[in-house]
Amino acid sequence: AQRVAILQAGRIVQHGTPQAILQAPASAWVARFVGLDNVFDDHAIPPQAFVLGAGQPRRDIIAAEAQADGWRVTVAGEGGQAWQLLLGVRELAGQGAPSVGQQLAIGLDRRQVLYW
Repeated sequence: AQRVAILQAGRIVQHGTPQAILQAPASAWVARFVGLDNVFDDHAIPPQAFVLGAGQPRRDIIAAEAQADGWRVTVAGEGGQAWQLLLGVRELAGQGAPSVGQQLAIGLDRRQVLYW
């Protein structure tokens, strides 16, 4: 579709191209509806906002679950937030399987965080 409308309780809460809605959801509800995992009261953290590797803060892994295409990992993020990531073989190269109690070097590219 060239344009879509997202309805909540029978009311249009956002409309536009699918790409525009994914890039700038109007609310936490819309962000969850379009499939974002890391949604908070006033912002969402899309997967491309996470920066892995050297030079990033080390964060505790609080959950790790094997998936068909990698690992779903939850880390203790900033301000008490729990951040969920799907890490594939490329992201985990040389690190082995993640597990609770380990740490992961992960930060944010704040320019990629979505605010409403």
